[in-house]
Amino acid sequence: MYSFKIKTTLAAIMFAAMGSVFGQLAPNVIFSYKNNPVSLEEFEYQYLKNKKVGDETITEADIREYLDLYVKFKLKYQDAKDAGMDTLRDYTTELAGYRNQLARNYLYDKEVTDALVLEAYNRMLQEVRAAHILVTVDADASPADTLAAYNKIKASYDMVMSGKATFEDQARSMSDDPGSKENGGDLGYFTALQLVYPFENEAYNTAKGDISKIFRTQFGYHYLKVLDKRANKGDIKVRHIQLRVGHNANATEEAVKKNIDDIYQKLSTGESTFEKMAYSYSEDYNSKYQGGEMDFISVTQFVGDPERQRWADMAFNLANDGDISMPFRTALGWHILQRVRIRPLGTFDVMKNTLKTQVRNDQRSQKSVNALVEKVKIENNYAFFESSFNALLNSLDSNYKKGTFKKEQLPQFAPLTKPAKPVRGNVFVQPNVSGTPLVNLEIFRLGTETHNVGEFATYLEKNSKPVNGSVEINLKEQYQNWTTEQCVAYQDKHLEEKSAEFKNIYQEYAEGILMFYRKKDMVWDKANSDSVGLDKYFSQHREEYRWKDRFLSEVYFCESEAGMNKVAKQVKKKMIPDSIKAYHNRIKPLSVDYKKGKYEETDNYLFADKKMLADLFANPAYRKKNKIVKLGKYGDDYVLVKVNEFIPAGLKTLSETRGPVTAKYEEYLEEIWTAELQQRYPVVINDAALTALISRLTK
Repeated sequence: MYSFKIKTTLAAIMFAAMGSVFGQLAPNVIFSYKNNPVSLEEFEYQYLKNKKVGDETITEADIREYLDLYVKFKLKYQDAKDAGMDTLRDYTTELAGYRNQLARNYLYDKEVTDALVLEAYNRMLQEVRAAHILVTVDADASPADTLAAYNKIKASYDMVMSGKATFEDQARSMSDDPGSKENGGDLGYFTALQLVYPFENEAYNTAKGDISKIFRTQFGYHYLKVLDKRANKGDIKVRHIQLRVGHNANATEEAVKKNIDDIYQKLSTGESTFEKMAYSYSEDYNSKYQGGEMDFISVTQFVGDPERQRWADMAFNLANDGDISMPFRTALGWHILQRVRIRPLGTFDVMKNTLKTQVRNDQRSQKSVNALVEKVKIENNYAFFESSFNALLNSLDSNYKKGTFKKEQLPQFAPLTKPAKPVRGNVFVQPNVSGTPLVNLEIFRLGTETHNVGEFATYLEKNSKPVNGSVEINLKEQYQNWTTEQCVAYQDKHLEEKSAEFKNIYQEYAEGILMFYRKKDMVWDKANSDSVGLDKYFSQHREEYRWKDRFLSEVYFCESEAGMNKVAKQVKKKMIPDSIKAYHNRIKPLSVDYKKGKYEETDNYLFADKKMLADLFANPAYRKKNKIVKLGKYGDDYVLVKVNEFIPAGLKTLSETRGPVTAKYEEYLEEIWTAELQQRYPVVINDAALTALISRLTK
């Protein structure tokens, strides 16, 4: 990324001398520039990140060359900083975005995340069919409402477990899930990452035929019955014919049944293809015009819809690609399916990265967050001041419950005990209050950081919403959410101290992108805008840009010798190449093609047979203007060349070679820039540290 060759003798001499001009460096410093030390650890990490110790490619020369490149990189980075580019909005925005993305891989407990990803995959190997009973209750409901909901589901649970009622009857009579209660609570088949994590846990941890314990999710209290467990069927691609029933007067059950049977008969006898029948008769308008072909589907994508799952199961029951189902009825009408192909569930290695993203965006990721928060609290001596929390709780008025809380509504001083009437503003100061203003009361401490009630109140105002249940329970939940955010932010702030790998990767990107911005100014933009400088550079290096001998020619590729002879006559009559090609290809498609251009002998990579150009250049007789040359057969083609002009070797113009000249001019500008930086920023090499590193890595 940063490599280029120094060609100026002055720059090379200056760099070699720098190590001996200045004083000694600390043993753990490999070099310094402008008195900025670069650690041996940093240099070794950057050098080895794409190498292996003991690899035969690691040589002393290789290490010294990389040191040379790394020094120059650091000088360009320093130049960018000195130019103030580290304060540019584009740079700081891009860097912040990158850091946030990178930090996600290092913030949360890696072992917990990896375990969750593996758990999700292992569960995906299985499909579970379950029914459930739900009694809804809000997450922040009052203790009384929560208890009432629990008692209701406990009574139902006891009746089922004692045999006094069936699970299905209880689901139909008292479940609060309108989508499944009419089916006896049946949700159909599902797999991991489709339902909320607590529900998934109970379903996978309960044996087939058993009933789970009562458990709670954000929707309320549940208990479930596992109806079946089976291997994941993967995805299937099918063709589909559907005939609806009852949507018009003619679509009677008898008429539609006769039509679907007629279609099936034609498919069975081979009288027609599935695609034609679907296109002509299917009333599934999402697939009809694709010959009935649908995107890949899975049974579990229809979780909560057992009827659609039964339809998908009919597809999976087909044994072989191309097999066609018997007509079958669903609530949506009559159907026939043809199996196209099955795509099994991918391996863990194939799915791992996708699953990691899904896990991070799923409710189960809270496990990783919780593990991080617990770790941060332990490592940094977290302290919670309950008296401050209670002071805030005692100061809240009805606005908090209404969801209209504002920080400014808090009293200046908090009551030590909850007053009979709410305290509003700072209208009066009663004796039974804290001695410190409420917003300044410390509510928790983490390491050397302290956080007060005022900060928490700001968070509460931002996240204010109506409270249906207990204010105290809600405030505790909000406090937990806020401290979780603060702990994650604390870890993020100190991530460079806690992870050397994160520090190195982030530093490399931060320095690299800043150097890129500076190089754009100093090299690339200059090369593209400095036309005078480019012209001058080209004039000084004119002899380096020369054409070899060239043919300006039309090259025809013919399927047969007879075709080549016919093309030769047409060329002689001065027919244009496109007309010649069109004439022959109307008679027989792809029988003639051509290329037109200027070709050097080394342009043989442009042709299927590299020998063709060599033969053309080998014969001086072919150089005559308007010469028609039947070169003969090369590979599968008979080749004819119309020589429009032979152009002897000569100098190129700038317009003919602007790209290569600009690239060389960029190298020249970079050399000048680098030489100037080496003069401006003194570099000191720690020869002893370098020698020790070479000895250690080249063993």
